[in-house]
Amino acid sequence: MMKKLLLLVGLLAVMHGNVAQGEIVYDVYFRLPSIGDGLDSTFSVTPGQSILGVEAVVRETVSGVDTSALAAANVNGFGIDISVVGSDGLTSNKMTNVTGGSAAVSDSPTKFAYFSFAGGIAPGPDVAGVREFILGTLDITAPTVGSTTFSLLDPNPAISGDISTFAAGPGVAGLEAVAAASGGAFRTRSVTLQAVPEPSSMLVLGAASAVVLVRRRRR
Repeated sequence: MMKKLLLLVGLLAVMHGNVAQGEIVYDVYFRLPSIGDGLDSTFSVTPGQSILGVEAVVRETVSGVDTSALAAANVNGFGIDISVVGSDGLTSNKMTNVTGGSAAVSDSPTKFAYFSFAGGIAPGPDVAGVREFILGTLDITAPTVGSTTFSLLDPNPAISGDISTFAAGPGVAGLEAVAAASGGAFRTRSVTLQAVPEPSSMLVLGAASAVVLVRRRRR
Protein backbone atom coordinates (compact mmCIF):
# COMPACT_ATOMS: atom_id res chain seq x y z
CA MET A 1 0.00 0.00 0.00
CA MET A 2 2.81 2.37 0.96
CA LYS A 3 4.63 1.67 -2.31
CA LYS A 4 1.50 2.46 -4.31
CA LEU A 5 1.04 5.70 -2.40
CA LEU A 6 4.63 6.77 -3.00
CA LEU A 7 4.31 5.89 -6.69
CA LEU A 8 1.16 8.00 -6.97
CA VAL A 9 2.81 10.95 -5.21
CA GLY A 10 5.80 10.71 -7.54
CA LEU A 11 3.57 10.58 -10.59
CA LEU A 12 1.64 13.66 -9.48
CA ALA A 13 4.89 15.51 -8.84
CA VAL A 14 6.13 14.73 -12.36
CA MET A 15 2.82 15.82 -13.87
CA HIS A 16 2.87 19.04 -11.86
CA GLY A 17 6.46 19.73 -12.91
CA ASN A 18 5.61 19.25 -16.58
CA VAL A 19 2.66 21.61 -16.38
CA ALA A 20 4.56 24.24 -14.43
CA GLN A 21 7.54 24.20 -16.75
CA GLY A 22 5.79 24.95 -20.04
CA GLU A 23 7.67 26.55 -22.89
CA ILE A 24 7.58 29.35 -25.42
CA VAL A 25 8.13 28.52 -29.10
CA TYR A 26 8.62 31.02 -31.92
CA ASP A 27 8.11 30.08 -35.57
CA VAL A 28 9.16 32.48 -38.33
CA TYR A 29 7.59 31.48 -41.63
CA PHE A 30 5.85 32.42 -44.88
CA ARG A 31 2.04 32.36 -45.10
CA LEU A 32 0.96 31.84 -48.71
CA PRO A 33 -2.61 32.99 -49.51
CA SER A 34 -4.88 30.16 -50.70
CA ILE A 35 -1.98 27.70 -50.31
CA GLY A 36 -0.99 27.45 -46.65
CA ASP A 37 1.64 28.10 -44.00
CA GLY A 38 5.21 27.30 -44.97
CA LEU A 39 6.23 25.30 -41.91
CA ASP A 40 8.98 23.37 -43.72
CA SER A 41 6.25 22.35 -46.17
CA THR A 42 6.23 21.42 -49.87
CA PHE A 43 3.38 22.56 -52.12
CA SER A 44 2.67 21.65 -55.75
CA VAL A 45 1.97 24.73 -57.87
CA THR A 46 1.47 25.70 -61.50
CA PRO A 47 4.79 26.48 -63.24
CA GLY A 48 5.52 30.20 -62.98
CA GLN A 49 2.49 30.80 -60.74
CA SER A 50 2.32 34.24 -59.11
CA ILE A 51 1.51 34.23 -55.39
CA LEU A 52 0.76 37.77 -54.26
CA GLY A 53 0.73 39.20 -50.75
CA VAL A 54 2.74 36.46 -49.05
CA GLU A 55 3.14 37.33 -45.36
CA ALA A 56 6.30 36.78 -43.31
CA VAL A 57 4.85 35.76 -39.94
CA VAL A 58 6.27 35.45 -36.44
CA ARG A 59 4.12 33.14 -34.31
CA GLU A 60 4.53 32.78 -30.54
CA THR A 61 3.07 29.66 -28.90
CA VAL A 62 2.96 29.67 -25.09
CA SER A 63 2.23 26.59 -22.99
CA GLY A 64 2.19 25.92 -19.25
CA VAL A 65 2.62 28.87 -16.91
CA ASP A 66 5.07 30.84 -19.04
CA THR A 67 4.17 34.45 -19.84
CA SER A 68 3.93 35.75 -23.39
CA ALA A 69 6.75 38.15 -24.29
CA LEU A 70 4.60 39.59 -27.07
CA ALA A 71 1.79 40.34 -24.63
CA ALA A 72 4.16 42.24 -22.34
CA ALA A 73 5.46 44.76 -24.90
CA ASN A 74 5.36 45.75 -28.56
CA VAL A 75 8.04 44.66 -31.02
CA ASN A 76 10.75 47.32 -31.40
CA GLY A 77 13.19 45.72 -33.81
CA PHE A 78 13.94 42.81 -36.10
CA GLY A 79 16.32 41.66 -38.81
CA ILE A 80 15.43 38.46 -40.68
CA ASP A 81 16.99 37.32 -43.97
CA ILE A 82 15.12 36.00 -47.03
CA SER A 83 16.68 33.05 -48.86
CA VAL A 84 15.73 31.66 -52.29
CA VAL A 85 17.41 28.43 -53.42
CA GLY A 86 16.86 26.20 -56.45
CA SER A 87 15.55 26.52 -60.01
CA ASP A 88 14.16 29.89 -61.16
CA GLY A 89 11.59 30.81 -58.50
CA LEU A 90 11.94 34.35 -57.17
CA THR A 91 10.57 37.01 -54.83
CA SER A 92 9.61 40.60 -55.60
CA ASN A 93 7.82 43.65 -54.21
CA LYS A 94 9.08 43.06 -50.68
CA MET A 95 7.61 45.48 -48.15
CA THR A 96 8.70 45.62 -44.50
CA ASN A 97 6.08 46.29 -41.82
CA VAL A 98 7.05 49.75 -40.54
CA THR A 99 4.10 50.27 -38.18
CA GLY A 100 5.12 52.58 -35.33
CA GLY A 101 8.72 52.79 -36.58
CA SER A 102 10.74 52.67 -39.79
CA ALA A 103 12.86 50.40 -41.95
CA ALA A 104 16.38 49.86 -40.63
CA VAL A 105 19.46 50.73 -42.67
CA SER A 106 20.03 47.04 -43.40
CA ASP A 107 16.53 46.62 -44.89
CA SER A 108 16.79 45.31 -48.47
CA PRO A 109 15.02 43.11 -51.05
CA THR A 110 16.53 40.12 -49.23
CA LYS A 111 16.00 41.25 -45.63
CA PHE A 112 13.17 42.39 -43.36
CA ALA A 113 14.79 44.97 -41.05
CA TYR A 114 12.96 47.36 -38.72
CA PHE A 115 13.46 49.50 -35.63
CA SER A 116 11.35 51.73 -33.41
CA PHE A 117 12.11 54.10 -30.55
CA ALA A 118 8.46 54.45 -29.55
CA GLY A 119 5.23 52.76 -30.51
CA GLY A 120 6.44 49.64 -32.23
CA ILE A 121 4.40 46.79 -33.69
CA ALA A 122 1.55 45.43 -31.56
CA PRO A 123 1.07 41.67 -32.00
CA GLY A 124 -2.36 40.22 -32.65
CA PRO A 125 -4.67 38.95 -29.89
CA ASP A 126 -4.08 35.80 -27.88
CA VAL A 127 -5.85 32.81 -29.45
CA ALA A 128 -5.43 29.71 -27.28
CA GLY A 129 -1.89 30.69 -26.28
CA VAL A 130 -0.86 31.84 -29.76
CA ARG A 131 0.03 35.39 -30.86
CA GLU A 132 1.34 36.59 -34.20
CA PHE A 133 2.76 39.65 -35.88
CA ILE A 134 3.84 40.35 -39.45
CA LEU A 135 7.42 41.18 -40.48
CA GLY A 136 6.22 42.27 -43.90
CA THR A 137 4.96 40.99 -47.24
CA LEU A 138 6.29 40.03 -50.65
CA ASP A 139 5.23 38.36 -53.89
CA ILE A 140 6.53 34.95 -54.93
CA THR A 141 6.86 33.61 -58.45
CA ALA A 142 6.95 29.82 -58.51
CA PRO A 143 9.61 28.02 -60.57
CA THR A 144 8.80 27.10 -64.16
CA VAL A 145 10.49 23.71 -63.69
CA GLY A 146 11.69 21.74 -60.68
CA SER A 147 11.44 23.27 -57.23
CA THR A 148 12.50 26.38 -55.34
CA THR A 149 12.84 26.69 -51.56
CA PHE A 150 11.98 30.02 -49.93
CA SER A 151 13.23 30.50 -46.36
CA LEU A 152 13.30 33.05 -43.57
CA LEU A 153 16.62 32.89 -41.74
CA ASP A 154 18.10 34.18 -38.48
CA PRO A 155 21.26 36.02 -39.64
CA ASN A 156 22.89 35.69 -36.20
CA PRO A 157 21.77 32.37 -34.66
CA ALA A 158 24.42 32.59 -31.94
CA ILE A 159 23.23 36.04 -30.80
CA SER A 160 19.86 36.91 -29.30
CA GLY A 161 18.15 40.09 -30.44
CA ASP A 162 17.30 39.58 -34.11
CA ILE A 163 13.70 40.07 -32.99
CA SER A 164 13.21 42.12 -29.82
CA THR A 165 10.54 43.93 -27.82
CA PHE A 166 10.54 47.10 -25.74
CA ALA A 167 10.58 44.89 -22.64
CA ALA A 168 13.87 43.36 -23.71
CA GLY A 169 15.62 46.22 -25.47
CA PRO A 170 17.21 45.90 -28.92
CA GLY A 171 19.95 43.30 -29.02
CA VAL A 172 19.78 42.68 -25.26
CA ALA A 173 17.40 39.78 -24.74
CA GLY A 174 15.38 39.10 -27.86
CA LEU A 175 12.82 36.42 -28.53
CA GLU A 176 15.57 33.83 -29.06
CA ALA A 177 16.66 34.29 -25.43
CA VAL A 178 13.04 34.22 -24.22
CA ALA A 179 12.50 30.89 -25.98
CA ALA A 180 15.74 29.41 -24.66
CA ALA A 181 15.03 30.49 -21.07
CA SER A 182 11.64 28.76 -21.19
CA GLY A 183 13.03 25.53 -22.63
CA GLY A 184 11.30 26.26 -25.93
CA ALA A 185 12.66 27.03 -29.39
CA PHE A 186 13.16 29.78 -31.96
CA ARG A 187 12.63 28.25 -35.41
CA THR A 188 13.02 29.85 -38.82
CA ARG A 189 11.12 27.86 -41.43
CA SER A 190 10.99 27.29 -45.18
CA VAL A 191 8.52 26.45 -47.93
CA THR A 192 9.30 24.55 -51.12
CA LEU A 193 7.26 25.11 -54.26
CA GLN A 194 7.27 22.25 -56.76
CA ALA A 195 6.28 23.11 -60.34
CA VAL A 196 3.70 20.64 -61.65
CA PRO A 197 2.37 21.13 -65.22
CA GLU A 198 -1.41 21.32 -65.63
CA PRO A 199 -3.14 18.21 -67.05
CA SER A 200 -3.81 19.98 -70.36
CA SER A 201 -0.10 20.77 -70.70
CA MET A 202 0.75 17.15 -69.97
CA LEU A 203 -1.65 16.00 -72.73
CA VAL A 204 -0.03 18.37 -75.23
CA LEU A 205 3.42 17.11 -74.29
CA GLY A 206 2.23 13.52 -74.54
CA ALA A 207 0.71 14.09 -77.98
CA ALA A 208 3.88 15.79 -79.21
CA SER A 209 6.00 12.91 -77.95
CA ALA A 210 3.73 10.42 -79.72
CA VAL A 211 4.06 12.30 -83.03
CA VAL A 212 7.84 12.34 -82.75
CA LEU A 213 7.88 8.62 -82.00
CA VAL A 214 5.68 7.79 -85.02
CA ARG A 215 7.90 9.85 -87.34
CA ARG A 216 11.00 8.08 -86.10
CA ARG A 217 9.44 4.68 -86.70
CA ARG A 218 8.44 5.61 -90.27
CA ARG A 219 12.03 6.54 -91.01
